[in-house]
Amino acid sequence: EPPSVPRVAYAAKPPVIDGRLDDTCWGDTDVLGGFTLPVSLDPAADPSEARLVFDGDHLYVALEARESSPARMSRRENVFRSESFEIFFRPDAGAEEYYQIAVSITGGTYTGRMKSNWSPTLQVATLETNGIWTAELAVPLASMGLAAPTADTVFTANIIRNDWADPH
Repeated sequence: EPPSVPRVAYAAKPPVIDGRLDDTCWGDTDVLGGFTLPVSLDPAADPSEARLVFDGDHLYVALEARESSPARMSRRENVFRSESFEIFFRPDAGAEEYYQIAVSITGGTYTGRMKSNWSPTLQVATLETNGIWTAELAVPLASMGLAAPTADTVFTANIIRNDWADPH
């Protein structure tokens, strides 16, 4: 069975990038969940969710990570050694080139592009409360060579959670 294609909704009112995930637009789009472990593809111990919306200028990303062992969470300077998410975007679903954004629990970021540099001006905010950490990002569409998406726009994305608190 082919994978389902989530709906990325148009945000008539874009989210306030504050890490709270309480903007109306986040309830108007599909929730991406079912995160798995990298090799085994077993379900991840702690649930994660992602949501995507857009307007004429930005792609917005909301990320939520629940953590059953908050005292074990890593908050290192290196984004990839900290609790973090990585998002890989391929604006042209048929092309090889992709863009990568990583955001850590502390709001640190990494951006890259396959085979070349990419330094977009991101808006990022993170928030941590009661074993849950969230992140909101605004990514300029023009930085990926995109105009505002239409109903037939298809792009691919892969979202990964780096959960250093998981003892496995």
